[in-house]
Amino acid sequence: MCLIERTVIIIKGGGYDTLACYTQAMKLRPKDAGIWNNKGSTLYSLYKDKEALKCFKRAIEIEPKHAEAWNNKGKVISMLGKPKEALVCYNEAIRLKPGIANAWYNKGIIMNEFGRSSEALSCVEKAIKIKSDFTEAVKLKQLILLLEVTVAEKTGI
Repeated sequence: MCLIERTVIIIKGGGYDTLACYTQAMKLRPKDAGIWNNKGSTLYSLYKDKEALKCFKRAIEIEPKHAEAWNNKGKVISMLGKPKEALVCYNEAIRLKPGIANAWYNKGIIMNEFGRSSEALSCVEKAIKIKSDFTEAVKLKQLILLLEVTVAEKTGI
């Protein structure tokens, strides 16, 4: 979830109400990885990254094959400035569920940050192939291509 998505949730006022609902649901079903993952997503949208990370870790502890929790854990870890650790999470999410567009997109962001534009482009294209209306992925693809053209022009390649 990007900063814009976080802001939309806060503006709509749903963050804290939703958080209360997940907290209540966890009392009824404490071993439900989906609830832990969703609570983590809500905390993440409220900029409570460390609390969100605990929820994603707990979701994975309950259900180690929860691809969305792995992807979400990666997003938080990336926001905490640990891209290599985030990449491990994205790779695990993709291994568990190759059709998870967000994990491919997030991996593409990391690859681009590492200066590995061809790998970034490949990841983003996979995300778009999975989810053709993935606007953020399309924009990232355009940015990567633009940067490649700019670099080629400056270096004469």
